[in-house]
Amino acid sequence: MKKFLPAALCAGLLAALLSVPALAAPAAPEMQGDFYVLVNGQYVTFTDAMPQIQDGRSCLPFAAVFQQLGFAQEDMTWDGETRTVTAAKGELVISLTIGSNEITVTRSGKAETYTSDVAPYVSAEGRTYIPFGVVAGILGYNVGWDAQARTVIIDDVDAILAANTATYDLMDQYLAYSKSISQGSVKAEGKLAASTAFEIGDTTRPGADHMTVDLGWEGEYWMLMSDNNNFEFCLTMDAEGGKGNGGSLFEELYNAFPDFIAVDMIGDLKSGTFYTRFPFTTIEQGEEIPEKFDFPWYKLDMKAMFDQMSDVTGMDYEQLIGLSMASLDQSFADSLAMILKGMPLTTVEFTATDYLAMFNALSADSSFTKSGNEYINEFVSMDGVSGTFILTTAAGKVDGYSLGFAMAEPTTGLEMAFATAMKGKEMTAEFGIGADQLPVDESNSLSLSILFSMDGTYSATTEQPDTAPPAGATVVDLMEMMRAELDLENTPAA
Repeated sequence: MKKFLPAALCAGLLAALLSVPALAAPAAPEMQGDFYVLVNGQYVTFTDAMPQIQDGRSCLPFAAVFQQLGFAQEDMTWDGETRTVTAAKGELVISLTIGSNEITVTRSGKAETYTSDVAPYVSAEGRTYIPFGVVAGILGYNVGWDAQARTVIIDDVDAILAANTATYDLMDQYLAYSKSISQGSVKAEGKLAASTAFEIGDTTRPGADHMTVDLGWEGEYWMLMSDNNNFEFCLTMDAEGGKGNGGSLFEELYNAFPDFIAVDMIGDLKSGTFYTRFPFTTIEQGEEIPEKFDFPWYKLDMKAMFDQMSDVTGMDYEQLIGLSMASLDQSFADSLAMILKGMPLTTVEFTATDYLAMFNALSADSSFTKSGNEYINEFVSMDGVSGTFILTTAAGKVDGYSLGFAMAEPTTGLEMAFATAMKGKEMTAEFGIGADQLPVDESNSLSLSILFSMDGTYSATTEQPDTAPPAGATVVDLMEMMRAELDLENTPAA
């Protein structure tokens, strides 16, 4: 399945990012003016002209911030006759005129004009101020606002990456390996198993009330994807029996679990339209599982949902898919640059500098240690949390990987572990949660075990995924259903 393999690994890596120790945010200096300014991970210190809020826009003294972004003081000029300030860096020139909403940017001799809703102005102290958020966006910088810390965040990602000395040869080899498996139309199929067991109650006293449950399912799945766009996924699982005690309470709990579970999903990544259904039923002993189910399909418009969250995520659905598509034929460094430029800046704790440090901890060549035909990266090992990322090689090229992550909470005994691996065209994955005598209240405790495992094989195929439910199928639009429920809730009572 094209992009499934790298997507699976990237999902694991991004989850692991949350456990990699981030760089400590620099201590904020004493507040100067109306807000702080953090440029490329460092707070800007203002000597005379302070940051101001003008007509709802953050305005900054022209010279101080442009110097912080690498513009030399001698390349900043003031034309008193036209009341225009100009700054130059290489073939980039930007000009702003006091009182004018037009901003002129010249790149390699080609001039473009932009319009700002706030014009540059001269303060009572005679200092030139500009709406720097607008200007920074025009120049291609990332700009964000941390409301809690009252800080404008400005990242010149190109400058940050220019100072980055990390190399990513191993990750480039991994991308080439994943591409060799996922080219064209691909089918993945395999088996999976899941089990849940728990015991709750006072198990320390003989004869005390307690309940035990032991349930299990086994099944298989297949998945198709073509043109790096359309996909179809089908999973079926059968109950493998259960046992336990607890009287009627257990019976009610056990009977609530279906004997047969299925998940069908169809998707079009470019349009963001997904359909899914969840056939499940209780099968009487000796009864055959039906081949077809008359269950409704649920339609989900991921594009509409993602576009509604664009203010939070920093990008709309089309930009997200464009980023994913562009990464197919790029180097890891180029993909990393695109990711950093698309990251929303909402907190001083995570700027492009912090994200780059975490990506380097996971992916840079220097983070791996060679051992035989393996490159090993123990990216985290602290406070009961451990994570290991391993790339295997043959003939000098990556031909597989494994990613493992585990955490344990010492006071409760709760443990969690996740591992996924790929070798050649064979994949395995495991996930587990366990706890022994986890306190529930003063007299009762819970022992818990949840295990999930799957394997799979990738192969080229001529099969094509369906792009929509079959004709005549019942389709429920989840977005319309949610809107209808909201309208009903907001309708005044008669």
